[in-house]
Amino acid sequence: MITQQEMTEYYQKIAPKLTNYLVANGESYEYACDLVQETFVRIWQRRAEYSFCDSISGIAYQTARNLRIDAFRKNKIMQVTDEFDHVEDENAPLNQPYVDDIVYLRHKLVDALNRIPEELRECYILSKVSGLSGEQISAQLGINQGLVKVRVHRAKQLLAELLKDVKEEFLKS
Repeated sequence: MITQQEMTEYYQKIAPKLTNYLVANGESYEYACDLVQETFVRIWQRRAEYSFCDSISGIAYQTARNLRIDAFRKNKIMQVTDEFDHVEDENAPLNQPYVDDIVYLRHKLVDALNRIPEELRECYILSKVSGLSGEQISAQLGINQGLVKVRVHRAKQLLAELLKDVKEEFLKS
């Protein structure tokens, strides 16, 4: 059984990456924090089922993923959103001339992420944003490592194609 000290250590190690994963998958930061909290509450409630050698990281990601899917099924809406668009530009420091470019680029990236299939997006975000290994993603999603690599590669190809105009535009300037 997992002790309170072990759970605290797992939380400190996993929570930031799990929050980034959820935000990258379209959740607001506040909702992602709520999901992370709920995830660890559920793990704590079921701690008798887990041993020290269990992959708590995998369990946490799978639990958060399941909570997110449950919420999706209830709301029937699952789109990547970007909180940066909601930041008032007037609050940005005056010495930051690229705020408009950052907002534009993030908007284009979010749009491109929304346009790729969910299974590709999920593998890509777990790999590139959360920094999980192919083995960890494979265990979490219940697919083999080869399929994880294929999905990440296909997502990169699709994103490159979808963002080609942005790359060309910024190379010209």
